[in-house]
Amino acid sequence: MKSASLFLSAVFRTETPSPRHFGPRARVLWVRRCDVQNADGLSKFVDTMDFSLRPELLARVRSVLGVWDIDRFAAGHNTTAHRFNALFGCAGSEGADAPRQEWGVGVSFALPNFHVIDEVLDVIERDNATAILIVPAWLSRPWWTRIWSTAWVRAGPRASSSLPTAS
Repeated sequence: MKSASLFLSAVFRTETPSPRHFGPRARVLWVRRCDVQNADGLSKFVDTMDFSLRPELLARVRSVLGVWDIDRFAAGHNTTAHRFNALFGCAGSEGADAPRQEWGVGVSFALPNFHVIDEVLDVIERDNATAILIVPAWLSRPWWTRIWSTAWVRAGPRASSSLPTAS
């Protein structure tokens, strides 16, 4: 098998352009598995937390809390704003990995993966951000106590807890 790999490597690297060839050309290059292992792993990644609010609930959130400037945990197919951050870079995204972005300007809409809610709270505090944070009513989680503690100030026209919880 090793000789076949060396042969393929040699064949794919010895392309010679023809001066009579016009139009698009494809060049195939064999690369060792160890050199593309990270890219290969990403190609198999499945985002199990790719979800959004039902349209009627999203409309209710907008009617009660107003509009937001940027959707922090979205993709091109489920964003709720013109500006959004995606898990990985994609067309139209302003950045990847929302917690690594600057949240201090504008109003952020966040419907995060449940496993990163504590990290999102850290970002909101770090950047002194205004955010609409959608989380489940999960009273046994440490972040639930943190959200409802007196450390979080609820002031201004957007502050509200009048949205229904899931039954």
